[in-house]
Order: sequence, then structure tokens, then C-alpha cells
Amino acid sequence: MLISILISNYNKNKYLQKCIESCLNQSYSNIEIFFGDNESTDDSLSTAKKYGLTNIFTIKRKYESSALNQIHVINELFNKSKGDLIFLLDSDDYFEKDKIRKITEIFIKDNSKNVICDIPKIINLNGSFNKFNYKTNIDFKKRWPTIFPTSCITLRRKSLNDFFNFSFHEEYPDLEIDFRLATYFYNIKKELFIEKQVLTNYLQVENSISSKYKKYTFRWWRKRQQAFNFLKKILDFHNITHSKSIDYIVTSMLNKYI
Repeated sequence: MLISILISNYNKNKYLQKCIESCLNQSYSNIEIFFGDNESTDDSLSTAKKYGLTNIFTIKRKYESSALNQIHVINELFNKSKGDLIFLLDSDDYFEKDKIRKITEIFIKDNSKNVICDIPKIINLNGSFNKFNYKTNIDFKKRWPTIFPTSCITLRRKSLNDFFNFSFHEEYPDLEIDFRLATYFYNIKKELFIEKQVLTNYLQVENSISSKYKKYTFRWWRKRQQAFNFLKKILDFHNITHSKSIDYIVTSMLNKYI
């Protein structure tokens, strides 16, 4: 089974060594690596080329939104790839050595699994670790899934293609692809499977997309409103009945007055 790793990068040169080496040193060998650089101003491209990667692409920044630019990069790389399984990887994260082999074996053994999220090891700036809290038994009626970091998400090719054909790419500029994927495959497809092994190293860096949204700031509330609007739109699009929660009402009111 051919595996495609899609690495999206913007000014993360200082983390690329671990990221790229974790892909090259996998215990599974049938891999193609696609590196998409979103017009970085650091030495990211030079570093990627040092490793002899053959599928390196400079992808122009199309939006003011970092989240939308990341989605655009991943979409472009996906269209160039040929893998049966797609492993997403942010360039400031890295995989455990056996991640691809272990996740691929799960897909091979169970054709009903289309989207797998493994558990991240959360690494703080000071080198300490945080536990990742997640729901093992997701209740569809609660609507809101656990949001796994992008680098923890692996999909069958058809599933990611379905997502890109649907996902309102140019709307909701604050919403990153991890939220969109989790919400779509949890609420609509009901295909989100959690693999409890810790196979991804997730770095909490200063200049990440999510670091721009400090809790309870205006930008945080705006992003939360977009999340509710995105959820409502995909439920309406698929004719799934739903009601407005207290959280939604409070968020909407605050966005009108702050």
C-alpha cells in the first residue's frame, strides 16, 4: 500500500530536521513525501532540499488567513500525491518511528475504518509534556468532537477527496483544517476512529496558527462563532436536524457586542 505524507510548512525551519527525519526513518518503506512551502522567508526550502526530497513545492500564499493558506497547501499536495492513505503532518511536529506501519496495518485489517486519529504527545516550549484529553466514546447527539491536531490525522484517499469536494474552503478564515476534518467526519460521515497509541509528537510553538487565539479574547470568540457557523452549515447541508445550544447563543451575543 502506497503512503503519502503531506507536510505543510510556513517559516518552521527550526523544526524541520526532526519532522523530515521522522518521515525518512519510518519502519514502513512504501512512502512518498510531499513538502509544500507556503512562501517561507526563512531557510525552510534549503533545509528540505538538503534531505534530497524530490516532491518539494513552493505554493503561493493565496489568502490573508493562515488557516486558509494551510488548507490550500494541503489540497495542492493532495492533488499531486498518489497514496492510498494520506498522513497529514505539520512541519513543527514529528512522527514516532513505527507510526506509519502501525496505522497502515489498522487500515489494512479493517476496511470500515476511513479516518484514524492517533494520540499526540504534547511537548511544551520548556520541554515538559501535557496529557491529551479526548473522548473515547463520542456521543453524536452532543455534536462536538475532540479536535485532534492535524498531524494525528490519517485518511483514506477517497475520504480526503470527499472532504475537499465539500468543505467550503474559502469560508471561515479562522478555522484550521483539523477542526474541519474532525467536525465533518464526526458529525456527517461518522467515520472518526480513535487509535489510543501515542504515535505523534505535537509541539506547542510560539508562532503556530492556534497560538494567535488566546482564550476569551475577541479573536477567540470570533473563531468560536465561525466554528458554530461551520457546524450549522454542514448539518443544514446534509439535512441533519439540530438545535441551538446555550453555548451558541452566548457566543453569538458576545460577538455582537465585543
